[in-house]
Amino acid sequence: MQSILRLDVRGASHARKMTFTLENFPAGVHVDARKLAEFMERRAPGRDKLSTARRETDEVVWRGGFAADGTTTGETIVGEIASRDMRPGDYGAERTIPRPGHADFGQWIEMGRIPTGGGKNSGRLTAPLCAVGALCLEYLAQRGIFVQAQIAALGSVVCGKDEDYEKAILRARDAGDSVGGIVGCTVSGLPPALGGPLFDGLETDISAAVFGIPGVKGIIFGDVLGCEFIASTPGSKYNDQFTVGEDGLVGTKTNQQGGIMGGRTYGKPVCFTVAMRPTPTVFVEQDSVDLATMKPAKLSMKGRHDPCIVRRAVPVIEAVTAFAVMPSWTRSSRRKRSVRRSALRSRERRSPKTSRSTGRSATSLTWWSFASIS
Repeated sequence: MQSILRLDVRGASHARKMTFTLENFPAGVHVDARKLAEFMERRAPGRDKLSTARRETDEVVWRGGFAADGTTTGETIVGEIASRDMRPGDYGAERTIPRPGHADFGQWIEMGRIPTGGGKNSGRLTAPLCAVGALCLEYLAQRGIFVQAQIAALGSVVCGKDEDYEKAILRARDAGDSVGGIVGCTVSGLPPALGGPLFDGLETDISAAVFGIPGVKGIIFGDVLGCEFIASTPGSKYNDQFTVGEDGLVGTKTNQQGGIMGGRTYGKPVCFTVAMRPTPTVFVEQDSVDLATMKPAKLSMKGRHDPCIVRRAVPVIEAVTAFAVMPSWTRSSRRKRSVRRSALRSRERRSPKTSRSTGRSATSLTWWSFASIS
């Protein structure tokens, strides 16, 4: 799997700031400060009773890669996001007792200690992902490509209204527990043939990026919610059959494979659903082990935590999806420009041959057929 963009994120849950660098982002993309702030606000903590009480501004400060007018220069983009409302003192026994469902046990083996708040595995680090994703979303939107995610299910509520989801979250919160859910995401405006085989497939790129979000446990591509449909449907009915539309272009009658066949797009919107686990931090007493004494221990969490991470994960999924899709689009654009240059050079070297059916030159016919699907 190859990516044109290179992202490096540094920080932790209770670090004073998170820093990030983004290499190979193109020049000439203007970033609207207001739109960026609105996007960051969708993920930010402490905005209502349904999320953690920790409140951060999540203001992005750009340290490099931008001109004075807010346009990218093509150089490495450098940014940082400060953290101010940290309370590492809320974590006591968890410094030697791993929290069930967290990365604590693995970090103890790796580092010999358990960092407070999850350390570098904290959901706090999704803030830089949103900052970078906002740039990619803007780049794609300028080319008619749009990414939109929404809650598809939360707890036992499927395709419900906001008030239904709110009730499910409040029930879990009042019980000292948590609840998970499913987020659906759609990418519209993509041309055919983006992606590639095996590890270069667009599904591979999107899945790898989505699994970088803490709390993601599964992803499935297709316009049908759940795996049962795929398992119970014969291939003759699951296949998206081809047809020629009124515009004269090849398309499919359905989109059951989620816009991707063989790792490549086929002109339909790319759609997938993401399974988000219930927040692992709960106030219900659970069993664990004190790694300092190697004896069983009971653990009851304290502090400020989200009873549900699904709502705040929606913009993060949009962000990492844009980050995954953008390199495929860029590679495709470069490949098409190369093919067009080759076609022009070939046309200049050869004298035109007339097509019997259209009266046009054969080279011209090939050129316009290619342009019609670009």
